[in-house]
Amino acid sequence: AAVFSKSQEVREEGSAAVRRCDDRIEAARASLDALTGKLEDAIDRLSAEASARLGDAQRYAQVVADSARNAAVEKVTEITSRLQSTTAEHDGKLRDLHAALESDRDRSEA
Repeated sequence: AAVFSKSQEVREEGSAAVRRCDDRIEAARASLDALTGKLEDAIDRLSAEASARLGDAQRYAQVVADSARNAAVEKVTEITSRLQSTTAEHDGKLRDLHAALESDRDRSEA
């Protein structure tokens, strides 16, 4: 009877140890599930923030590109205007020189 009683006691202690292990495993699973959920939420937030920042960066790059293009157009317009002015000035000087040469030729022929 003592052996049976000791055997029964050992089985009960073993069963209790198994239940404690099962409880710990279940608690660990619940903790892991909670951490996984938090990690997935953090990944979603970071992904959304990265997308927003990428959108901001793209908009900023577009503004910079537009500004550079506008500045280049203004510079080309300014240069073109100066070239037209200089060309008109040179054309006037060439006409004056041509007229002076014609006048000198006419005088030398006379």
